[in-house]
Amino acid sequence: MASKFSKTGESGSPNGQNGKLSAAQMDSLLDAQMQAAIGRDIRALRQGRQVTLSALALKMGRSVGYISQLERGISKISLNDLRTLSKLFDVPIGFFLDHHNTSPGDQGVVVRKENRRSVGTSEDGMSEELLSPDIAGSYELLLTRIEPKASLTQEVNRPTEETGYLLKGELDVWIDGTHFHLTQGDTFRIDHKSFRWSNPGTTVTEIVWVTAPPVF
Repeated sequence: MASKFSKTGESGSPNGQNGKLSAAQMDSLLDAQMQAAIGRDIRALRQGRQVTLSALALKMGRSVGYISQLERGISKISLNDLRTLSKLFDVPIGFFLDHHNTSPGDQGVVVRKENRRSVGTSEDGMSEELLSPDIAGSYELLLTRIEPKASLTQEVNRPTEETGYLLKGELDVWIDGTHFHLTQGDTFRIDHKSFRWSNPGTTVTEIVWVTAPPVF
């Protein structure tokens, strides 16, 4: 069966050349895939942060049409615009560029351990990796690591439903003002309520964290 990426030539073989894509064709294919993937990320970030097209265009000093074309994967984004977007959305620039590491067959379906994308955070002592293939779906799945004694001291209130499962370590979490002490194997849910957290232990706490809709 021919791949969905191949084109049948007159000979009956994909591309008419023994079913093989040339290096130039493969580069073009991957480039187009990356543009589309970056566009989906921009749209998901913008919608997750409840930013309008016009507001984002204004912050970037670009036209609404240009931002719209980026989101649809029509225009190729410049490195300077990527830097601007990474600052505006508080994500590392590699969050957009790591699509290079994903094979065409895995794109949007599978995330290999070595290809996980780091997502930005303003909280010291906390790091997160995206376990979902992208952030364009109805939820995002993250692996959250919180260093010993690190804490989120100021309450956060997001229009989301969130669930966390502690893989290891311990966590103090305050949900809508109520304190809970959690240990390995415990699960919590935050449903459109304010929260803050702290790692009171001496080891790194790891959490599989699900958020709907995505916020990164």
